[in-house]
This record gives sequence, C-alpha cells and structure tokens, in this order.
Amino acid sequence: MGLRLGSQELVDAIIKRQDEDPAFRKVFQGLSLDVLFVATDCPANEDRQYHITIKNGKFTNIKVDIQPAPSKLRDPAFDKERFDYKVISDHKLFFDLLKGKIDLIQWITKVRVEGDFGKPISQLAALGKLLEVLSTMDLEI
Repeated sequence: MGLRLGSQELVDAIIKRQDEDPAFRKVFQGLSLDVLFVATDCPANEDRQYHITIKNGKFTNIKVDIQPAPSKLRDPAFDKERFDYKVISDHKLFFDLLKGKIDLIQWITKVRVEGDFGKPISQLAALGKLLEVLSTMDLEI
C-alpha cells in the first residue's frame, strides 16, 4: 500500500528520508522556498493545501490543510509577505505530475500560479528535482 497524498505518513517519509539519505539532502542543497500548493477535488470530496518550506536545502515545514470541497483554499489570495507563491491545480493533474504522466512544463501551463510567477520559473530545475524524488516514492491518490 502506497503513501497517500496529504497524509501524515507521506510527510513523515519525506522527513525520514531527508534525515537518513545524504543524496536526498544534496538534491536540495541551497534551495529556499515557502510555497502553497492547493489540490482541488481530491478523493472524499476534499480540497488540500500543502504548505512546504525548504530553508537552505532542508525541509523545515510540511503541513496539509484539508477542507470539504469546494473550499476557501481555492481562493487565489494568500499572504505574499510570507509565501513565495501559490499554485492551484486539480488533484488528478497534481497526481499525474508526481507520477511522471505529465512533465513540469506542461503542468505549469495548466495550473493557476498566484504571486511572483518568476519565482517558480527560476526554480524549475529545483522543482524538477523535488518531483524526481517524490516520483521514487510509492504514492497513491
């Protein structure tokens, strides 16, 4: 059985891998970001917001907010002083990206990006590495 998107087990697996795997840590070396990813229309009629913070290459925060769909998480407004950007995507499209069924460039043209669009574009290589790492994990919807 795989790790479900939005689960505490997935968060724990990412932190454990970070703590135990030097190659994992090297992938994110020097990367700093504080972002919100919103996946809409998730199973069980939910919207999920993933708040991910990476500071100097280390995951320091991964939180998931789950609300009944449709929810206020879909609102494009967010704290631009605190977060770099917010991405809103259909859950299936988000999952397809993580499973490698769609590439990052295709995905970014199909989602809503709020905030400084230049920031995610400038971080495409690092986001690609993050996706590579996540794609090695046994994920399920």
